[in-house]
Amino acid sequence: GSDMLKGLMIHSARDIGPKGPDYSYGYGIIDAQLGADVIKNANVKSGVSASGKSNISSSMVSGSLDNKKQKVFKFKVPSSAKEFRATLVWHDQPGSKLVNDLDLWVVSPKKNKVLPFTLNSKKPTALAQKKRNSKDNVEHILVNKPDSGNWKVYVKGYKVPKGPQDYALIISASPGNDAPQIKTGGSLSIGKAYAHSKSDFDQDEKSNYSHGDQLYLKMTVNVSNNTNWGSFNGTISIKWEILKSGKTIFKRNSTFSTVSSGGWYLRTGPLEIPNGMAKGTYQLKITAELYNGDSDTNTFQFSVK
Repeated sequence: GSDMLKGLMIHSARDIGPKGPDYSYGYGIIDAQLGADVIKNANVKSGVSASGKSNISSSMVSGSLDNKKQKVFKFKVPSSAKEFRATLVWHDQPGSKLVNDLDLWVVSPKKNKVLPFTLNSKKPTALAQKKRNSKDNVEHILVNKPDSGNWKVYVKGYKVPKGPQDYALIISASPGNDAPQIKTGGSLSIGKAYAHSKSDFDQDEKSNYSHGDQLYLKMTVNVSNNTNWGSFNGTISIKWEILKSGKTIFKRNSTFSTVSSGGWYLRTGPLEIPNGMAKGTYQLKITAELYNGDSDTNTFQFSVK
C-alpha cells in the first residue's frame, strides 16, 4: 500500500545536512538504487530476510496492531553490513495530533536497545535524538557498523484507541548507500557564497540581519578527481565559523554524503542571529573538506543591525 511506498522512500533515503532527520532536509534524498535493492531482496509475504546479489538483506512486512499488543521480528545481520535500518510507517486516524501511537525499537545480539530518531519542534535546529517517539507516524532507526548476528525488531501498539492499526515495516542490512569512494586524488574549491533569509534559497538574498533573523547559507563547491569528472561520489564536511575582529564566536559542522564530482550548490542552516549578538560587521568563514583531506576556505561578510 501507500504506507509501504512511503516507508521505502524514507528507509532508503541518503542523509544530507545535519546527522539524522532534520527540519530542513527531512530524511534526505531518495536513493532509488537502494530502494530497488531492498525490494528485490525482501520476502514480502513472510518478512523473512533473504540475501541477494547486491549484498543487501531485507524484509518488508505489512501487519496490524491493537492497543498494547506487540510483535517481534528476528533479522540476521551479516558481518559485511555497515548499516542496519528499520522503518515503521502507518496511516494514522484523522486528528490534530497523533491518535494511534505505535512504537519501534531494536535489540542487538549484545542486548543493546536502540530507539528511533526523534526531533524536538521547540528546538528545530537541534540534532535528532534517539528516544521514544510519540508525535509522528513514521519511526526510523539507523545503526552504523552494527553487530553481526540475530537482531530483534519490536513493534508495539503503545496507545491505539482506534484499532486495529495497519502498519508497514521495512528492515535492511547493507554495505551502506554511499557509492564507493576513491582513495586517492581529488580536489575541492569553494566558489561564491550567498546568504539568504528563507530556506528555499532562491529568494531574499541579503547581507544585513537583525536579532532573531535566520541565516541560510548557499555556496558553490567544485569537486574534481583530477582525471575524470563524474566518476565518483564522496563525502564533504563543512565547518562554518562566525568571526568578529578575527575571533571565533560560533562554530557549526555539517556533513554532505551525496556530492559527486562536478559543480554543486551546498545548502546549510539555519543559523538564528542571537539577541546577545552585538551590532556590527561579522565574517562567516566556510571550510569545506573532501573525504581525502583536500580542503578550501572562503569568507562571507554580513552585518547585524
